[in-house]
Amino acid sequence: MNWRAIVGDELAQRAVPHRISWPGKSSSLPPLVGDGREKNGGTLIVQAEDGPSAVEIQYMELEIVERINVFYGYSAIIRLKVIQGAPGLSRPIRPKKRKKLSDEQNRHLDSLSQTTLSDPLAEALHRLGEQIYRKCK
Repeated sequence: MNWRAIVGDELAQRAVPHRISWPGKSSSLPPLVGDGREKNGGTLIVQAEDGPSAVEIQYMELEIVERINVFYGYSAIIRLKVIQGAPGLSRPIRPKKRKKLSDEQNRHLDSLSQTTLSDPLAEALHRLGEQIYRKCK
């Protein structure tokens, strides 16, 4: 979210942070500060729009990593990895197939949402109920 403030306007127009790869973990959560693992920072994968931008990012790697870590107050990132491609044009995200609700579940949601006073609240309650039913087995 703060990429532009960290690297500046010019570089932020030509490259964007893509994701962070944390060492030895499949999750995208950072290590907790103070648990003895703060030196196990992640690798920030940056997507640059072209070759010259990628080279510039690699050249500025130490400075960018230092700025990121100063911004967050701990060693969140230890290195950069640069990939090329138009920023924002990564693989398309396929929508997940939604589990169909049973007739009984739909009737239950309809009865709950009809007891509310306003239409926006009823719609929100219905969507929430759908999400809950889809998560449950």
